[in-house]
Amino acid sequence: MSYPFNSVGTADYEKMIAVNYGSITPAGAGSPQGQFVMGASLTTGALLWNVTINDIFFPSGLVADHGKVAVRVLGGWWDCWNIQNGQLLWQTAKPGQTGGESYPWGDFGAYTIASYGGLIYDFSWAGIYALDWNTGDIAWHFMAPSAPFEFATYPSMPFFSNAPTIADGKLYYANGEHSPTEPLARGWRLWCLNATSGELEWDLSGGGAAGAIADGYLTYDNKYDGYMYVFGKGPSETTVTAPQTAITAGTSAVILGTVLDKSPAQTGAACVSRDSMTAYMEYLHMQKPIDGFYHNVTVTGVPVSLDTIDPNNNYVHLGTVTSDAKGNFGFVWKPTIPGQHKIIATFSGDESYGSSMATTYAAVSEAPEAPAEVTIPPDNSGTYATYSTVAIIAAIAVVGAVLALLMLRKRP
Repeated sequence: MSYPFNSVGTADYEKMIAVNYGSITPAGAGSPQGQFVMGASLTTGALLWNVTINDIFFPSGLVADHGKVAVRVLGGWWDCWNIQNGQLLWQTAKPGQTGGESYPWGDFGAYTIASYGGLIYDFSWAGIYALDWNTGDIAWHFMAPSAPFEFATYPSMPFFSNAPTIADGKLYYANGEHSPTEPLARGWRLWCLNATSGELEWDLSGGGAAGAIADGYLTYDNKYDGYMYVFGKGPSETTVTAPQTAITAGTSAVILGTVLDKSPAQTGAACVSRDSMTAYMEYLHMQKPIDGFYHNVTVTGVPVSLDTIDPNNNYVHLGTVTSDAKGNFGFVWKPTIPGQHKIIATFSGDESYGSSMATTYAAVSEAPEAPAEVTIPPDNSGTYATYSTVAIIAAIAVVGAVLALLMLRKRP
């Protein structure tokens, strides 16, 4: 069968319709004076529709999805047609109008567009816009704050680099521009956004482009240092130790351990919390400070569950502790049952690290018997002395009285 285009064009494979466009450039004009848009069946090759408009398309081209085809117009607005018959469905507000992008930086967009989850993504010097496929309304708008006097588009940094990477509900895109200046502007970053809501998931220093993504790993070329980074979930290693000498039941002992990252990029570094990740990675790989000044965060570790199996084969949860910025943790334990205890430390893993666990053993000895109670008789020596003294005084008094009576009898 014959086909009206010289390539497949921009296709919606669910509808099996492809769209292509061309420019209307009169002789001697030097620039397009209009455009035409055409839709063709991928099944039969038949031309289904042909629409001529006065708007000049942006070089990023068309995007087709959900039975529609849309294009960014040179000037900063969007046109959208029904892919089956070429009917114009909606047109977004123009820059400067209510609901339109910021002017003038939204006037000229990046040479790329994308579609995901019912949204069209538009990238420009005014930030990232997500448009609803059904209405053309702005679903969300994300701006990356720019350092003052660093770039012309202040207060937003430009999103004008390579094509975005979208996977698992996340949109990855890095700051950049058509022709970067030298030295490169400060503050450019790789951004990971929730593709549906535009909410920031995480970011990292460096202007470049998000590359291939597969099996949960994202590649990224950092134009600030010339390295390729690979982001993803890495393995962890947990250790735990207990005193190697017997612990007396009822006394306290300290359980120690570590939770460390075993990823090739930073083997032996601490496993840290989600909120600490950006600051910690930039500290390890980009010479950024770790004292909280740059990111205004304090690096914290990950939760570790400590449990024991006591001599009676009972499983006992001791508690949950959080490791520190060096990967260390400690827990004060006061056992009461004599015998051998198996101590288990478990890190359940998270979005950044796989799970890991470790075990150790501790011996608890019986507490010594308390000494028998000794009854000490009371010391009454002082009392005896008191009684003797009183008796002597009383005897002297009696003798004196008798003598006095005899003397009275002898008187005439």
